[in-house]
Amino acid sequence: MMKLCDKSSEELHLMMLCDKSCEELHIMMKLCDKSSEELHLMMKLCVKSSEELHLMMKLCDKSSEELHLMMKLCDKSCEELHLMMKLCDKSSEELHLMMKLCDKSSEELHLMKL
Repeated sequence: MMKLCDKSSEELHLMMLCDKSCEELHIMMKLCDKSSEELHLMMKLCVKSSEELHLMMKLCDKSSEELHLMMKLCDKSCEELHLMMKLCDKSSEELHLMMKLCDKSSEELHLMKL
């Protein structure tokens, strides 16, 4: 967790790591390489369960632009995240095309599942 030492107080508050388990801290460590803007975008990850964090970890490798596109994933349930995980392997252009999936209900996502 040494990279935390390079974070500002504001960024540390944003990361709310204090309430996370050891496992969750390991899962979220990639957040330490994110800019303040990216941390703001990803803050909803902090209220996710360990299982959900595992599902969403590929978001940490996305660019700031891609993070903006994918932020709606943070409001999805664990079940919906499982259905939408293929988005994480898509290019930025593909993400733009697929973003409407985020507005679909869980039932609709089941119907659209590849």
